[in-house]
Amino acid sequence: MTSKLKVNLINDSGDNNIITSDGSGVITSSKFKIGQVVQTSVTDTFTTSASSLTDITGLSVSITPSSTSSKILISVNAIFGIQGGYKLLYGLKRGSTAIALGDADGSRTQVSGMGRIANDNDMRTCSIFFLDTPNTTSSTTYQVTGFAEGSQNLYLNRTHGDSNSVNIGRGISTITAMEVLP
Repeated sequence: MTSKLKVNLINDSGDNNIITSDGSGVITSSKFKIGQVVQTSVTDTFTTSASSLTDITGLSVSITPSSTSSKILISVNAIFGIQGGYKLLYGLKRGSTAIALGDADGSRTQVSGMGRIANDNDMRTCSIFFLDTPNTTSSTTYQVTGFAEGSQNLYLNRTHGDSNSVNIGRGISTITAMEVLP
Protein backbone atom coordinates (compact mmCIF):
# COMPACT_ATOMS: atom_id res chain seq x y z
CA MET A 1 0.00 0.00 0.00
CA THR A 2 1.31 3.45 -0.92
CA SER A 3 0.64 6.53 1.22
CA LYS A 4 0.85 10.08 -0.02
CA LEU A 5 0.90 13.32 1.95
CA LYS A 6 0.04 16.47 -0.02
CA VAL A 7 0.83 19.85 1.51
CA ASN A 8 1.76 23.28 0.24
CA LEU A 9 3.15 24.56 3.54
CA ILE A 10 5.16 23.14 6.44
CA ASN A 11 5.50 25.22 9.61
CA ASP A 12 7.63 24.77 12.71
CA SER A 13 6.28 24.77 16.29
CA GLY A 14 6.45 28.58 16.35
CA ASP A 15 4.19 28.71 13.25
CA ASN A 16 7.07 29.96 11.07
CA ASN A 17 6.96 28.86 7.42
CA ILE A 18 9.75 26.36 6.90
CA ILE A 19 8.86 25.03 3.42
CA THR A 20 6.28 26.26 0.90
CA SER A 21 5.34 24.85 -2.50
CA ASP A 22 3.72 26.60 -5.45
CA GLY A 23 2.09 23.34 -6.62
CA SER A 24 4.40 22.88 -9.61
CA GLY A 25 7.23 21.15 -7.75
CA VAL A 26 9.10 24.37 -6.91
CA ILE A 27 9.74 24.73 -3.20
CA THR A 28 10.85 27.72 -1.21
CA SER A 29 12.39 27.39 2.21
CA SER A 30 13.37 29.82 4.91
CA LYS A 31 16.03 27.31 5.99
CA PHE A 32 17.41 26.18 2.61
CA LYS A 33 18.59 29.38 1.02
CA ILE A 34 20.55 28.50 -2.11
CA GLY A 35 19.10 30.64 -4.90
CA GLN A 36 21.28 29.50 -7.81
CA VAL A 37 24.38 27.46 -8.54
CA VAL A 38 26.80 28.13 -11.41
CA GLN A 39 29.89 26.04 -12.19
CA THR A 40 32.79 26.11 -14.61
CA SER A 41 34.72 22.89 -15.25
CA VAL A 42 38.09 22.94 -17.00
CA THR A 43 39.59 19.76 -18.44
CA ASP A 44 42.18 21.26 -20.78
CA THR A 45 45.63 22.31 -19.61
CA PHE A 46 47.09 25.76 -18.99
CA THR A 47 50.65 26.83 -18.24
CA THR A 48 52.04 30.06 -16.75
CA SER A 49 55.53 31.08 -15.68
CA ALA A 50 54.32 34.20 -13.84
CA SER A 51 56.19 35.29 -10.71
CA SER A 52 53.08 36.57 -8.89
CA LEU A 53 49.41 35.63 -8.70
CA THR A 54 48.08 35.59 -12.26
CA ASP A 55 44.76 34.52 -13.78
CA ILE A 56 44.44 30.81 -14.49
CA THR A 57 42.81 30.88 -17.92
CA GLY A 58 39.38 29.25 -17.98
CA LEU A 59 39.09 28.81 -14.22
CA SER A 60 36.50 31.52 -13.57
CA VAL A 61 32.76 31.69 -13.02
CA SER A 62 30.21 34.51 -13.33
CA ILE A 63 27.04 34.85 -11.27
CA THR A 64 24.39 37.57 -11.02
CA PRO A 65 23.08 37.87 -7.45
CA SER A 66 19.32 38.43 -7.14
CA SER A 67 19.76 40.73 -4.11
CA THR A 68 22.44 43.08 -2.78
CA SER A 69 22.04 41.21 0.53
CA SER A 70 22.92 37.83 -1.01
CA LYS A 71 26.21 36.16 -0.21
CA ILE A 72 28.12 34.08 -2.74
CA LEU A 73 29.68 30.80 -1.61
CA ILE A 74 32.70 30.00 -3.78
CA SER A 75 34.11 26.49 -3.96
CA VAL A 76 37.31 25.84 -5.93
CA ASN A 77 38.89 22.47 -6.64
CA ALA A 78 41.97 23.07 -8.80
CA ILE A 79 44.55 20.48 -9.91
CA PHE A 80 48.07 21.89 -10.30
CA GLY A 81 51.46 20.50 -11.24
CA ILE A 82 54.92 22.08 -10.97
CA GLN A 83 58.51 20.91 -11.12
CA GLY A 84 59.30 18.64 -8.19
CA GLY A 85 60.61 20.37 -5.08
CA TYR A 86 59.02 23.77 -5.78
CA LYS A 87 56.04 25.48 -4.16
CA LEU A 88 52.83 26.63 -5.81
CA LEU A 89 50.74 29.52 -4.50
CA TYR A 90 47.13 30.24 -5.40
CA GLY A 91 44.36 32.75 -4.75
CA LEU A 92 40.93 34.08 -5.71
CA LYS A 93 39.66 37.35 -7.17
CA ARG A 94 36.25 38.98 -7.42
CA GLY A 95 36.55 41.10 -10.56
CA SER A 96 39.96 42.72 -10.16
CA THR A 97 39.95 42.55 -6.34
CA ALA A 98 41.88 39.79 -4.58
CA ILE A 99 39.75 38.11 -1.88
CA ALA A 100 40.04 35.08 0.45
CA LEU A 101 43.63 35.98 1.37
CA GLY A 102 45.74 35.70 4.49
CA ASP A 103 47.03 38.79 6.34
CA ALA A 104 49.82 40.97 4.98
CA ASP A 105 53.10 40.52 6.88
CA GLY A 106 56.51 41.60 5.65
CA SER A 107 57.32 40.38 2.15
CA ARG A 108 55.12 37.28 2.43
CA THR A 109 52.67 36.80 -0.44
CA GLN A 110 49.00 36.96 0.58
CA VAL A 111 47.39 33.79 -0.78
CA SER A 112 44.40 31.50 -0.30
CA GLY A 113 46.76 28.55 -0.06
CA MET A 114 50.05 26.99 -1.12
CA GLY A 115 51.75 23.64 -1.35
CA ARG A 116 54.87 21.79 -2.46
CA ILE A 117 55.06 19.02 -5.01
CA ALA A 118 57.53 16.18 -4.43
CA ASN A 119 58.36 15.17 -7.99
CA ASP A 120 57.76 16.02 -11.64
CA ASN A 121 54.94 13.50 -12.04
CA ASP A 122 52.84 14.65 -9.09
CA MET A 123 49.77 16.90 -9.09
CA ARG A 124 48.24 18.64 -6.11
CA THR A 125 44.56 19.29 -5.43
CA CYS A 126 44.12 22.85 -4.18
CA SER A 127 40.87 24.01 -2.60
CA ILE A 128 39.25 27.30 -1.67
CA PHE A 129 35.92 27.53 0.18
CA PHE A 130 34.93 31.15 0.79
CA LEU A 131 31.70 33.04 1.58
CA ASP A 132 31.80 36.43 -0.17
CA THR A 133 29.56 39.49 0.21
CA PRO A 134 29.70 41.27 -3.16
CA ASN A 135 26.84 43.70 -2.30
CA THR A 136 25.63 43.91 -5.92
CA THR A 137 23.00 42.65 -8.34
CA SER A 138 25.39 42.98 -11.28
CA SER A 139 27.14 40.06 -12.93
CA THR A 140 30.15 39.19 -10.78
CA THR A 141 33.13 37.13 -11.94
CA TYR A 142 35.29 35.02 -9.63
CA GLN A 143 38.73 34.04 -10.97
CA VAL A 144 41.33 31.60 -9.65
CA THR A 145 44.92 32.88 -9.68
CA GLY A 146 48.25 31.18 -9.14
CA PHE A 147 51.98 30.99 -9.72
CA ALA A 148 54.96 28.74 -8.99
CA GLU A 149 57.99 29.55 -6.86
CA GLY A 150 61.04 30.82 -8.77
CA SER A 151 59.03 31.61 -11.94
CA GLN A 152 58.83 27.87 -12.64
CA ASN A 153 55.98 26.72 -14.86
CA LEU A 154 52.66 26.19 -13.09
CA TYR A 155 50.43 23.69 -14.89
CA LEU A 156 46.69 23.28 -14.59
CA ASN A 157 45.31 19.72 -14.83
CA ARG A 158 48.66 18.07 -15.61
CA THR A 159 52.01 17.21 -14.11
CA HIS A 160 55.29 18.92 -14.93
CA GLY A 161 56.69 15.69 -16.43
CA ASP A 162 53.40 14.89 -18.22
CA SER A 163 54.71 11.42 -19.13
CA ASN A 164 52.50 9.42 -21.50
CA SER A 165 51.78 6.59 -19.06
CA VAL A 166 48.75 4.92 -17.49
CA ASN A 167 50.27 5.89 -14.11
CA ILE A 168 50.22 9.63 -14.94
CA GLY A 169 46.91 11.47 -14.91
CA ARG A 170 45.21 14.51 -16.31
CA GLY A 171 42.82 16.30 -13.97
CA ILE A 172 39.64 18.35 -13.96
CA SER A 173 39.42 21.67 -12.13
CA THR A 174 36.19 23.36 -11.07
CA ILE A 175 34.97 26.62 -9.61
CA THR A 176 31.40 26.79 -8.29
CA ALA A 177 29.44 29.87 -7.20
CA MET A 178 26.30 29.43 -5.06
CA GLU A 179 24.01 32.32 -4.19
CA VAL A 180 23.02 32.21 -0.51
CA LEU A 181 19.78 34.18 -0.24
CA PRO A 182 19.22 36.69 2.58
